[in-house]
Amino acid sequence: MNRRFEVAQKLIEHMRKRAKTRHSESKCEEIEYYEDYAQPCYALEENQFIALGNWNQESEYVDGEHVITDNTMGILSRRLESIGAELDWNDECIACGDCGKLIRTTPAYYGDLSHYWISKDGDVTCAVCTRESYKEEYIEHLVTSTEEYEQVSANTVLSEEELEELGWVNANGIFENGWHPGQTDDPKDISEGVVNAGIEQHFYSIDHEGQFDIHFTVWIKPEDVGKYKAMKEAG
Repeated sequence: MNRRFEVAQKLIEHMRKRAKTRHSESKCEEIEYYEDYAQPCYALEENQFIALGNWNQESEYVDGEHVITDNTMGILSRRLESIGAELDWNDECIACGDCGKLIRTTPAYYGDLSHYWISKDGDVTCAVCTRESYKEEYIEHLVTSTEEYEQVSANTVLSEEELEELGWVNANGIFENGWHPGQTDDPKDISEGVVNAGIEQHFYSIDHEGQFDIHFTVWIKPEDVGKYKAMKEAG
């Protein structure tokens, strides 16, 4: 085990034994460690590591006031931070099944798109591993989900250049859906038209995600461009 993890585990075990409630004991037992994040934008400083858990302290309302009944997690979190731990929440992260690094699933800001995908079988793969080893599988996942699932999965991992290198083309520029006037493009309606036009494979890519709108593109095979143009001309 990593030396830092050993020190952290001793702290956790010490606080677990001092916990006043079973809830706090369970939280101590559920803490996990990770070397780094899969997303480069969350890079750690030197000698840091990630401690993943539920850091809420046990509390209750007494006579209308919020009272801490067990401060185990508060004390533990401060001690872990003092030895270089970056604390994160276990309901906001997931680990990549390939590289083992941690992926933050909660956006940090508007436009912070997903840096991972989950296969139909439940396998989680981060963006870095996808680009290195699973581009074709990812595209197949996008095409299949567009055909079979009620909720359309869209590309948030690969760039336009990467999609083009894999043999796909942007069908018709950028579509928009949102609260602003004219932003009424609906992927389900678009997919219905694409399928009726005889285009067997297509998927979506998200280009922008704001607070009130989203911009996306439709990707098809080069041989289907003529069918798509005919569909658009027919209205």
